[in-house]
Amino acid sequence: MYEIVSFNKRSALEIHKDAMVTAKNIKTEYLRMFDILLEVEAHQIYFDFEIPSLYDYCVELLELSNQVAKDFGVVVRKALEVPELVVAIRSEKLTISKARKICPVLDQKNHREWIDLAIHCSCREIEKTVAMANPKAAVFESMKYVSGDALEFKMGVSEEWAEELQRTKDLLSQKLKRAVSSEEALFILMREYNQKNDPVEKAKRAQSKKNKKPNPVNVKPKKAVLSLTRYRPAELEHQVDLRDLNQCVYVDRNGKRCDAKRWLEKHHILEFAKGGDHSPENLETLCWAHHTIKHRKSSNLSVT
Repeated sequence: MYEIVSFNKRSALEIHKDAMVTAKNIKTEYLRMFDILLEVEAHQIYFDFEIPSLYDYCVELLELSNQVAKDFGVVVRKALEVPELVVAIRSEKLTISKARKICPVLDQKNHREWIDLAIHCSCREIEKTVAMANPKAAVFESMKYVSGDALEFKMGVSEEWAEELQRTKDLLSQKLKRAVSSEEALFILMREYNQKNDPVEKAKRAQSKKNKKPNPVNVKPKKAVLSLTRYRPAELEHQVDLRDLNQCVYVDRNGKRCDAKRWLEKHHILEFAKGGDHSPENLETLCWAHHTIKHRKSSNLSVT
């Protein structure tokens, strides 16, 4: 077997010893990486490299695989909340992969029983117990292509959620005089919600109303908003949202614009505390992470 690949002629015992030493080294390096990433997350070191999260830091700079980065990210964040998890992992009684499985149910109150279970039980037994304690945690939310333009969407839901979905399907079916599927019902709800609440759509409606109003004679235009208070009028917010399309405008070192559309904040280019005003030219939309990065850079510059 395996004639294509050439091997050095060694005894079975030599090969086995080599495998044992290498496996031990891998475990040691995993522990070392865990300790380092604890420090990285605790001090948010990735911000200093203009990286928005620990996961991105692991994938982009450390070149770890997506799955390894996810496992380390989940376990590290939970370990900072539950220090006993750090002790169990450092003692080599608990592996990163097993620790990852109990993270959805682990907290400071129940850490003893869950860590003890993870140490002494198999991965399958851990998964079953976690599923019993938290059924939704047993189904990881995922979305993947199953054909050209069709995706499979999987998530765990509560019984109440399922009942509300059925009620929505019944109401829509009655209204449209035909049977409505779960996919269509959710799509209709999402589209209506987005049209009503998306800041860009709101700004477009406000702009349309403004354009329809007749211009009164001899009325002076409003002056630009001064930096007297933190208050920003809706009209100004709409201008920024339309320009930035309700998306973080941060451009990384590779020239790629951040695609984040949640946890957004308005950032003053010239700080408000230093006299910066609320004009659209002095405001930009940033996600929480890149907003933090900008302020850390500004703080470092002022120190030096």
